Amino acid sequence: MSGAVASNDWLASPRHVGSGQSAIGIGGSYEAEIVAEAAGTSLASLWDRFVFAPFPAGPRGVPTTAAGAMAYVVLRQSGNAKAAMRLVEWLTTTERLAERTADRPMIPARHSSLDLLDPAPQFVVETARLFSTAVNRPKIVEYPLVSAQLQGMVEAVITGSLRPAAAVERAADIIGAITGRPVIH
Repeated sequence: MSGAVASNDWLASPRHVGSGQSAIGIGGSYEAEIVAEAAGTSLASLWDRFVFAPFPAGPRGVPTTAAGAMAYVVLRQSGNAKAAMRLVEWLTTTERLAERTADRPMIPARHSSLDLLDPAPQFVVETARLFSTAVNRPKIVEYPLVSAQLQGMVEAVITGSLRPAAAVERAADIIGAITGRPVIH
């Protein structure tokens, strides 16, 4: 790939995959609608034309996918924190999660919600199966800063400004400084 990909917007990769300009892309199930639109197909038939797979196993691991989620927050300065919390509780019931994910490429936060989708879209069912080996991103407050370093590492290699080993070493050093965790090279 050319270094120009480092300046693409976040929708470019799924559009390129859907239109056949790219053979592979790394993304999330939340991009399925974009891939389907670019491919000129429906979300229902997307699984028939594309393969969605976990990351391959590393030297000491198993194939895996990353799990994400939606978070709700009731701020302490809320004018009516109890009413806000009741709303959060209502929004996260099995029924409401099923309603909000019906006909969308979203896996409900509660697996019990899948049972209420009749029929559950094949894409959602197949993608939910990938969660058997899913891992959550690290639970650290500094995650956005760490994520930016990982993105910068990949960008530096793609654009050719750093060789892979140098990009990894630089990212590891900065991530170590951000998190206060030891750097292991």
